[in-house]
Amino acid sequence: MCFSIADRAAADEWAARLTELGVEHSGVIDGTRGWRVIFRDPDGTEIRLYSTSDQDAQDHTDKPGYARMV
Repeated sequence: MCFSIADRAAADEWAARLTELGVEHSGVIDGTRGWRVIFRDPDGTEIRLYSTSDQDAQDHTDKPGYARMV
């Protein structure tokens, strides 16, 4: 399940809050475009938070290790 977050600051805030709550998470990950934080809910469902802002992120499209157009 994916949810949109605004930017890197929001990703940092989510990571800090999850840590505060004792929820295991990925930390802030540099995504193909933007930032993401990944964790699981109590039922084991993976939750992904993706930033939507291009202002504070690099575009890694088509770079090794990142998603690419097919």
